[in-house]
Amino acid sequence: MSQRRIKACFARLHPRKALIPCILASDPPGKTVELMHRLVVSSADMNEPRFALPDPVANDPAVVRVHERVVSHDVTLYDVFTMVSQFRTQDATTPNCIDGVSQSAGKCGLYPMDFMLLRGGNCWPI
Repeated sequence: MSQRRIKACFARLHPRKALIPCILASDPPGKTVELMHRLVVSSADMNEPRFALPDPVANDPAVVRVHERVVSHDVTLYDVFTMVSQFRTQDATTPNCIDGVSQSAGKCGLYPMDFMLLRGGNCWPI
């Protein structure tokens, strides 16, 4: 489903480039879904809610501090998928690319197909 949304988005935009803002899920807490909708209203073509990971070797100390702050909110991958599901209840067309999932999933022993099966065999509507 997500790939169809992404392909349709780029086909609609061609030859223009897409505006894909990246936000850290749960920064600030409880505002991610609202921010995702605001970004679309403000011309975002796709959303990229990012799952925060502590990265001590990040290039910029400010980036490290932001990720550490978000990690302290105890946001899980399940929470990020839930936020995208909430977004999807009001917007069925804007694609979402959840960044940070593959790194986190591998560390937890989960892989992308596992996420699709978490809801009784139904795919997460991203």
